[in-house]
Amino acid sequence: MSKWRAKRRYEANRRFGERADDALVAISVLKARSEGIELGRDDEELRAKLEDGRDLLITVRDALADESGLDPFELAVAENIAEQRRGSTRRMIENLDAAAAELATASDDLEFYRGLQDAKNWLEAISGVATKTSQATVDQMRGKVADGTH
Repeated sequence: MSKWRAKRRYEANRRFGERADDALVAISVLKARSEGIELGRDDEELRAKLEDGRDLLITVRDALADESGLDPFELAVAENIAEQRRGSTRRMIENLDAAAAELATASDDLEFYRGLQDAKNWLEAISGVATKTSQATVDQMRGKVADGTH
């Protein structure tokens, strides 16, 4: 893999991971609020993170449904996520739709719902795959630079 391709792959994975992590933080803040703990987060910031998390789930859903104009690097991330989750494509699409709908509801109401657990599971999977793939890309590039094969 060329340095350019490795960098693009790394950046796509990093973006997916950061977006998933931001949405996970927003879900955690909503859960804390439901338990009476205020973490001092602005409502608009939470709303934006939840909406971005919803958009991320829709991106993965679209990639699985072959309905997306994703660049090849983002498509590869989505395929890695689906591979890790293992299941029928149709079922994963349905689950992603439901999880995205829950994030949309949470974004509108800024309330924690039990249904957010599925969205949280998907976001954790996205974050995990993105982190693992990013680290593998970095390790691969380090090896190439050390070997002088860049």
